Amino acid sequence: ALLVYSVATFQRSKDWRSELTLWGDAMTKAGNKQRVMINYASAYLGETGDHEYVINLMSENMPKWHIVHPRAFALLGSAYQLAGETKYAINNYLSAIDCDKDNPVFRYNIAILYLGAGKPESSLKQLNRAIELNPDYADVYYLRGVVNRYLKRNKSAVKDFEKYLSLAPHGENSEDAAEQLKALNEQSK
Repeated sequence: ALLVYSVATFQRSKDWRSELTLWGDAMTKAGNKQRVMINYASAYLGETGDHEYVINLMSENMPKWHIVHPRAFALLGSAYQLAGETKYAINNYLSAIDCDKDNPVFRYNIAILYLGAGKPESSLKQLNRAIELNPDYADVYYLRGVVNRYLKRNKSAVKDFEKYLSLAPHGENSEDAAEQLKALNEQSK
C-alpha cells in the first residue's frame, strides 16, 4: 500500500511542476468545465504563446457554456491581441466588460487596444473608468499619461506620470515615466 501511495504522490508532483501541467491534468479529469478550461488555456497561452490554439479551444467551447465567465472573453481577447486581430480582441474585451463592468483590468487592456487602433479618446474613456474603479492601479496612470501626452494634454500627462511614480516608484515603467516627466517639464520652460 505504501508503494502505491508513493507512486501516486510522485505522479501528482509531476502534474504540479507547472501551471500548465496542473491544469492539463485537471482538463483530462474535468473535461469541459469552464473554470478549468479557462485556467488551462490561460496557462497554455502564457507558457507557449500559441494564440491560435487558445482561440480555437475557447471558440469551440464557449458556445457550449450556458453562462460564459468574463475571464473567458478576456482570455480570448488576449489571444486575439497576440494574433494581431485587434477588432476581435476589442469585441471580446467589450463582452468581458459587459459581464463585469467593475473590472479595471479589462478596461486597462481594452484601453491598450484602443490606443493601438488609433482611438486615443476611447482609450482615455476606459482609463478614466478604470481609475474610478481602482484609484491605486498604477499602470493605468502611466498609460493615461502616455495617451494624454499623445493628445498634447501635457499638464494632464504630467499629473498622470507623477501619480504613477508615487504609486510605483520602482515599477516596470518608472524609468520611462521619469523620462517623460523630464521631457514635459523641459518643454514647458
